[in-house]
Amino acid sequence: MTENHDSSTLYDLLSQCARSHGTPQDPEVFYPELGSSLSLFHECLLEAGLKREETLDRPHVCEGPEALQCAHLSQFIIAFLPFNSVTEKSEFNQVIFDLFSFFQWMDRNKIPHALNGVDLGSLLRDLSAMQERCLQLSHYLDDQSARTLKDPPELCRTVTDFFKVVSIENGFLCLQGRRDKELMRLKLPENILSLARINDQLDLTLGDTSERWVMLEAGQVFPKAPETQR
Repeated sequence: MTENHDSSTLYDLLSQCARSHGTPQDPEVFYPELGSSLSLFHECLLEAGLKREETLDRPHVCEGPEALQCAHLSQFIIAFLPFNSVTEKSEFNQVIFDLFSFFQWMDRNKIPHALNGVDLGSLLRDLSAMQERCLQLSHYLDDQSARTLKDPPELCRTVTDFFKVVSIENGFLCLQGRRDKELMRLKLPENILSLARINDQLDLTLGDTSERWVMLEAGQVFPKAPETQR
């Protein structure tokens, strides 16, 4: 029986794709019905801030495929997978294959999505090549935040967000959060500044001493996705 994809959410489509491909359920992941790879992708979309609804005690993405962006693929491939212990090359390649197969399945079923005009093969290869730099940057940021916490300053507020690198100059990163558009200048050592790139996205907790911003915690790092058109 042909499934009706009209008004389907991304969770619905991931489920339908998994059934279509006969993907075995994985009881060790949060969404067993999606299989390991698509479950991870769905979790990443939730973390990226797509709208959600609570069903059966689990959040599900309730936006449709028009909400997908290249930035979601960048976060998933470069940051989310390593932070979820997908580091073995064979496992990483399997996840990428399954993700690519999901987009091919949508194309075969003539399901419009926001990445229809993107050369996904080239995009996935380009993103994979950027992973090493971003992982190294994430490591250095984590080390720097640990140094701050050894002798923490008095703070008047903290902000946790994904911050975009707006500029890199004179020993500072100028950052702008997703939620609060305030520009924040963060003084950092050269080993971090040399790895950072404009439009990188940094998952940080920053503290305001009223005189300067300091970094308290660092997580994922991922770049702006390159433009690759079909």
